[in-house]
Amino acid sequence: MSNATSSRRHLLANAYTIEMFLADISEAGNATTVDDAIAALYAAGHNATISEEVALTLLAAVDGIDNATLATLTVEATAGV
Repeated sequence: MSNATSSRRHLLANAYTIEMFLADISEAGNATTVDDAIAALYAAGHNATISEEVALTLLAAVDGIDNATLATLTVEATAGV
């Protein structure tokens, strides 16, 4: 048995938690939505926990994010809506 095969079996034996951040995109020619992505995960046999978060609020909780820069981004993002 090769080392690569052994490593793959070890990886497959473990359970992993993966967090994904998805946003609806309304560009021409792109029909994929968050709902489509969630449906694809369920169809593939994965459990999905869905929560709606405000991205700028999540960024504020990250260590090292400059508050002044985040405040500017918040104003600019709000103005663009």
